[in-house]
Amino acid sequence: METNKITSRQNPTLKAWVELRKQKDAETFIVEGTHLVEMAAHNNLLIAYISISEDNPFPQLPHYVIHPSVSEKLSEMKTGPGVFGLCKKKPQVVDYTKPILFLDDLRDPGNVGTMMRSALAFDFINVVASPNSVHFYNEKVLTGGQGAHFVLNINTQNFAELYEGAKAKGYKLVVTTLLEAQPLVNLYQDDKIILVIGNEARGVSPSILALADLKLKIEMSDKIESLNAGIAASIIMHHHYRLKH
Repeated sequence: METNKITSRQNPTLKAWVELRKQKDAETFIVEGTHLVEMAAHNNLLIAYISISEDNPFPQLPHYVIHPSVSEKLSEMKTGPGVFGLCKKKPQVVDYTKPILFLDDLRDPGNVGTMMRSALAFDFINVVASPNSVHFYNEKVLTGGQGAHFVLNINTQNFAELYEGAKAKGYKLVVTTLLEAQPLVNLYQDDKIILVIGNEARGVSPSILALADLKLKIEMSDKIESLNAGIAASIIMHHHYRLKH
C-alpha cells in the first residue's frame, strides 16, 4: 500500500481524525498505542496505520506517516507513543448464548474500561450500556479496555429493550445490592444471565431491582462499606467463570 505523509496540523485528514473522538455515532474510531493497534489488526478491524515512523508492520493497509507535531495534536497522552490506528467498530449485536453485563448509567470511564477488560477475561462476551452511560469509545474507556472493544459484543440500548429480548430466551436477571441480598455462592452457573452493575453514586435503578431474579452482595470486612463498581463487577464475573471451570 502507498504511504501518505501528513506534516501540517491543519491537514483535513488529521482534522477528521481528531473530530472522530467527539462523534459517538461514527462508524470508525482512533486508537493509540502499539498494543491496541495490534489487537485491532488481529481482529481484522484495523483500517489504516498511522505513525511517526516510516516502518509499517501492516503492509496490506494504508500507512500515514505523520510529523511529531501532528502526532501531538492527535494524541490524548502527555507523551504519546506516536502510533495510532484508524479502526472500524464491530456491529452492535448480542449473543444470546452467553452472559450479558449491563451497565446501568455508569459514568466513570475508568470503571467501564476495567469492566470491559474483566468481561473479556471471564467470558461475559456481551457488554451492554444504557444510553446515559459513558460512551464506549471514550479515550479512557479504550485505554482501560486494553483491546476488549475488538472482541466483545458491545451495545448501547435501553434496559427494557434488552430485558424483553433476553427474558424471552430464558435469561435470569442478577443485580448487586446490599438490601435483602444473597452471597456470591448462590450465583447461577447458567450462562443465560444478565448481570447489572449500577451507577457509582446511586446503585442499580429501582425499576431494575424490582425485576431481579437474584440479588447479590459481595461479602467483605466491616471495615469498608462498598467496593468500586469496576472491582465489584470483576469479582462477580470471576466467580461465575470459576463456577464453570
